[in-house]
Amino acid sequence: MISGGFSPDSFQLQAFMLSGSQFTSVAVGGFNHVFLTGINNKGDVSGTAGNVFGASTQGFVIPNGKAATLYSYPGAASTAGGPINNLGQSVGQAFIAPQTLLTFIRNSDGTFSTVDLSPNCATSNTLSAINDWGEVVGSCLVANSFVYFYGAPGALTMFDEVPGSQGGTTSVMG
Repeated sequence: MISGGFSPDSFQLQAFMLSGSQFTSVAVGGFNHVFLTGINNKGDVSGTAGNVFGASTQGFVIPNGKAATLYSYPGAASTAGGPINNLGQSVGQAFIAPQTLLTFIRNSDGTFSTVDLSPNCATSNTLSAINDWGEVVGSCLVANSFVYFYGAPGALTMFDEVPGSQGGTTSVMG
């Protein structure tokens, strides 16, 4: 099974899942901009939902074809849901006004764990994936250069661009 998105017009982003040759539209009630970010082996999908002219977004998890569970990080003006692992944990980002961007793990019970990337990563923090051991991968901006990391929160290993790459073109996915 794969997940993706398409735009039927210049104002909407709709999500879909493909199993074999069967397309299934994925709607999250009341939102016209739905972006899927992950799918696990159980068929649970995760992503971000918002409205194209709205200022805030919410993360969501759809457990194996059931109704979407929307979530917002406590106190956040906007929440972006990221990939999900087989334990139902997903990663994401929250924007807390006026200028705080933080990264988190949303556990399967709906609780949040902040992933502290300081002192190394102060801005542009992104978690790209989480595996079934709770290890994360991601990137951040340090002194105008991207730095990448992987490992368990609190014990992350940092590394620079892949040798020979053009600055800012390395990506980490898990």
